Amino acid sequence: MKKSIIILAAMVTILFSCHSNKKSITGNRIKPDEKDWKIGIALYSFNKHPFIKAIAMADSADIQYVEGFSFYNLGPEFNNLTFENINQEGVELMKSTLESKHIKMTSIYVNDTRGAEGWKRYFELGQIFNVEYLVGEPNKESWGIIDSLAS
Repeated sequence: MKKSIIILAAMVTILFSCHSNKKSITGNRIKPDEKDWKIGIALYSFNKHPFIKAIAMADSADIQYVEGFSFYNLGPEFNNLTFENINQEGVELMKSTLESKHIKMTSIYVNDTRGAEGWKRYFELGQIFNVEYLVGEPNKESWGIIDSLAS
């Protein structure tokens, strides 16, 4: 009896939450009415899978936005290069994969940059993928470099 009451209470809570939530559904994607929220996923969530499969997995969950990460082994289609070491052919394959699923990479997590040249490389990749943000944990010595590249 106690278990039935808990299950019923959970169902009522879920139904109430769904009913009172001020979101409208357009197609299969949930769009908030009042704010321009961008719900996405960090591709690190799929880090054991190659990039193409990870994008397919994000697409299967109706995700429109993803965050890449610097140390991602992109898989055999990319000669097992990491995002950091990707070549032009790999960039084109990544872009076409994202475009085919209507997914945008809005940010890139940057791990270890190995100095100014590394930061410059990520700012270039950010421009190539038209990302809005680079996310990272830079050391204090890198702050000036990052500031000059971001200007």
